[in-house]
Amino acid sequence: MVNIDAKSAARAYGGTESGVNELTFRSDSGTYDTFDPRTRTNPATGKVAQKTVAHEIGHAIGQDHIGQMLHDPSCELAMILDRSFPVGNPARAFIPAMYQGGIGASACYGLFGDPRFAANIMGFGNEFDKINAQPWLICMSLHAPGSLWEISMAHVAPKVAP
Repeated sequence: MVNIDAKSAARAYGGTESGVNELTFRSDSGTYDTFDPRTRTNPATGKVAQKTVAHEIGHAIGQDHIGQMLHDPSCELAMILDRSFPVGNPARAFIPAMYQGGIGASACYGLFGDPRFAANIMGFGNEFDKINAQPWLICMSLHAPGSLWEISMAHVAPKVAP
């Protein structure tokens, strides 16, 4: 966890303390900052949508961005463009913004596909789908081999053992 000191960060980046925000430090699946527990705004809708820490914990348990998991064509294109035009290649400047960054491209966060993609926790939202339970399902099968675990998006009442 990185505790952002607003005064030092403002001095280092030549800004003001009030300008220090979640964009000052880039969190990832292994390093979180003091802004991550706060909600952030979905760039597609302008609505408050997600706590960054929930998204990053998704990465920590093996989740990719929603576009990668669902093989969204726009995300696939972003990854192809990233591999085809490595950093330093002048042609990279002509890649449209939505495809820049490979797996970190806006296209991989679901911004240009089905609106449910961007609403997913592994996009820009707070919504969960069965695909988000996959790491838990894999883990349960390792801890309880032979058991038949299923993913349900609705409440499932406990069953009495026979």
